[in-house]
Amino acid sequence: MIRCDTTALILAGGRAQRMAGRDKGLVELNGVPLVQWVVAAIRQQVGDILISANRSLDHYQALGFQVVQDLQTDFPGPLAGVLAGFDVLTTGELLVVPCDVPLLPRDLVMHMRAKLVGQVELVIAADPHRIHPAIFLCRASVRDSLREFVSTGRRQVRAWQSELNTNVCYFDDPVCFTNLNAMDQVDALAALLNGQ
Repeated sequence: MIRCDTTALILAGGRAQRMAGRDKGLVELNGVPLVQWVVAAIRQQVGDILISANRSLDHYQALGFQVVQDLQTDFPGPLAGVLAGFDVLTTGELLVVPCDVPLLPRDLVMHMRAKLVGQVELVIAADPHRIHPAIFLCRASVRDSLREFVSTGRRQVRAWQSELNTNVCYFDDPVCFTNLNAMDQVDALAALLNGQ
């Protein structure tokens, strides 16, 4: 891994209800678990990787990265995973990415860091068609804001982000942000990647 002040947190701690309850990070695309696709996309872009998971912990730990769990036990949403990541963060920046976006740009961090300037606290990724609030780069200094937000029982990612000084980083290719929420989407992407 390169040396830089950015740690990546891969969110793999949800219920994956649209995957029939399967652990989404371990669902395979072309024989490779989704979480490993994400690791491959970001590992050369950051200084360290954390994985947020609430089950199948031995599988995630076998990848060789620190695994963090939500403090709550009722799957309270992605912000709980982000907060757990902040609790062990030792770098100045945190990149947050879901485990179900396997084709992330290999220059994601470079472009997002270029937007994390001045008073900007958080940068959200976007493509020409939509913003992706679950893919963001933020300063470590926002952890107190997140802790206070979550302590009030709020869970919405966009609502928390709206309280910060944010910027948006646009990428040209929407395919890079293909989000897999159901098995038919996994099968469709596999067919696309295999030229079928």
